[in-house]
Amino acid sequence: AAAAAAAGQLPGGGPQAAPLPFNLNTPNLLNWAREQHAQHGQARAAAETEPQRNCPSMAAGCGGGGDVDPLDFGLGTLHNLPPPPRSAPAAEASPPAGGGDGYGRGGGGGGQGPFSLTVLTSDSRWETLSFYAGDNLDHKGSVFLEQKGLKAAFHPGLVSKMRSMITMGQAQSSVDIVDLL
Repeated sequence: AAAAAAAGQLPGGGPQAAPLPFNLNTPNLLNWAREQHAQHGQARAAAETEPQRNCPSMAAGCGGGGDVDPLDFGLGTLHNLPPPPRSAPAAEASPPAGGGDGYGRGGGGGGQGPFSLTVLTSDSRWETLSFYAGDNLDHKGSVFLEQKGLKAAFHPGLVSKMRSMITMGQAQSSVDIVDLL
């Protein structure tokens, strides 16, 4: 037998297996998971004998039968939640007072905003125009241009930008004055 082992063969006469590139004595995570499950199962059994103080219902996942989360990943709370609503909350809102499409766009709906448009009027000078959806945008634009000493040629582009902010629901925006031509 000693001669067979020296020749690289097993005592039965077959070739000896090459050493494995890993250690077979590494911890087994499956065993760890089973141990954790057993420990938590004991804790759950003890908890079931006490009153449930923090549990909104005695449903599965709160220690009341039907183990839906055997490894205690916190998934039991999903079963205690109410179902999601069937429609978006905004779909139930009434349309704005001034008209519009019911989604907060257009029509000037009574106090929607405020919107803030910051305009670069010169190399490093920014001016802010604040307005609401219900404002007279033509008048607001004219007053802004007059107060800042800007030409009336910018008026159509300025009002168009203000309307686009309202339509998009964009509360803040900035623009270079030359882009309004």
